[in-house]
Amino acid sequence: MNAKPKVDEKNVLENLVHTMPAIVGLVELESDELKIIMGNSELARFCRVAATAIEGKNLSEVLPEFLAKQWLKSCREAQATGKKAEFSFSQGHESAHLFYAGTCYSSCLSERGKPTFGFYVHDVSEEKRLSLRLERNERFLSVILESLPVALFCKDVKNEFR
Repeated sequence: MNAKPKVDEKNVLENLVHTMPAIVGLVELESDELKIIMGNSELARFCRVAATAIEGKNLSEVLPEFLAKQWLKSCREAQATGKKAEFSFSQGHESAHLFYAGTCYSSCLSERGKPTFGFYVHDVSEEKRLSLRLERNERFLSVILESLPVALFCKDVKNEFR
């Protein structure tokens, strides 16, 4: 009888986290702090910390205060509801304004008995810029249509007259 090889679940999880093309990791809740227990190179880059030094840091040490608080709030929401909690934020840089969307999942208890949370944050800047551009174009079209000297009827995407 052939026995199945034992799978090192932690190693599998670490490999998965480290190959994701977004900001991914696990945090542990300690009173009012989220301590990073696992994070990929994208998280380290985002936090401007060396990839080898990210684990063991509190999010409040490596993120702006408003963002660390928002992350903590989302993790507490996920813990309270037992469902994923979504959040979004923007961050200004010299070259561009970036938009992010994140999801926090309540996981399990850590080896030390603390609540843990998985998170996934990705850059949605292009989608946000397209949405803002569409809104601006819709407003512009509305101004033009309202200023025409003749009666004009338009239907919107819901097939309703405007």
